[in-house]
Amino acid sequence: MNTRLAPHLEDYIRFCQSGRTEGLEAVTATDITFADPFNTVHGHAAYRRLLDHTYRTIGVPRIMVTHRAWDGDVAFI
Repeated sequence: MNTRLAPHLEDYIRFCQSGRTEGLEAVTATDITFADPFNTVHGHAAYRRLLDHTYRTIGVPRIMVTHRAWDGDVAFI
């Protein structure tokens, strides 16, 4: 575990579970890459568009984080 970044990851997880897009910039790096089985996006604007589309299309998904993994400064949840 990256103990220096662990509190920031917990902030990001809370953001993901909130169902909001406000505060995205506060909990992610400018050059964020978000990937799931259906999408890969880079940067705040693309990630916000993806979240907005998701929330409009299916509503707020229930996100339950069961594992965390680190590789340097990269986290996987």
